[in-house]
Amino acid sequence: MSANAQNNTILTLDIRLQKFGYAVLNGPRELLAWGIKTYRAAEDDERVRLARKRIVPLLAMYQPSVVVANHVSGLNVSRAPKHRQIVKLIEAEAKRHSGELVLLGRNEIRRVFSALGDAGKDAIASQIALLFPELTWKLPPVRKTWMSEHHNTTIFDAVALGLTHLTQFAEVFSEHKQQGIP
Repeated sequence: MSANAQNNTILTLDIRLQKFGYAVLNGPRELLAWGIKTYRAAEDDERVRLARKRIVPLLAMYQPSVVVANHVSGLNVSRAPKHRQIVKLIEAEAKRHSGELVLLGRNEIRRVFSALGDAGKDAIASQIALLFPELTWKLPPVRKTWMSEHHNTTIFDAVALGLTHLTQFAEVFSEHKQQGIP
């Protein structure tokens, strides 16, 4: 049995075109680390190299049993091919570090968080800040239609990916709901 077989640590990555938000969870109640890493480059090969340089240390430090990343639909013509390159990199590196890769889509996240009411990004981020008060200071302002998405949103999207993955195995929000927190 490998060391990761008993490991509850998961690394979640919200992959964007030139950056990713990440969160490291040890089960549904312990947030070990979070942040944003950039990998801006003009050439695709350089972008993949920079992404590897940012992801490998996270895998080495936290040795997650599972890496969870966001799935981008093939319908998103501008993002999908570049996203796939990074996903292939993550899959290869996760295997090298004795982990597996799980991809989750936005609909799966909405389905999990809809049990708590509103499943929009702002509402999900607020629920996450209630679960993990250490993230409260990173909570983005409520987004208006004319506003760009806040830089910190990717952190909350990464945590949402992790909680969504964990709900496939246990009821993360049952205690939260029993306490009467909206």
